Amino acid sequence: MGKRGIILDKFIFFGDIVRKRLLNTKETKGAKFWQLKKVSS
Repeated sequence: MGKRGIILDKFIFFGDIVRKRLLNTKETKGAKFWQLKKVSS
């Protein structure tokens, strides 16, 4: 393993968090959009 493996592991872990956050924001935006659509109709 060594230093390179640890850095790569951290990078993958960080990327996973960022991806999850992006998915969460997309989902909440979508939910808000559908709520607005329901209210307006």
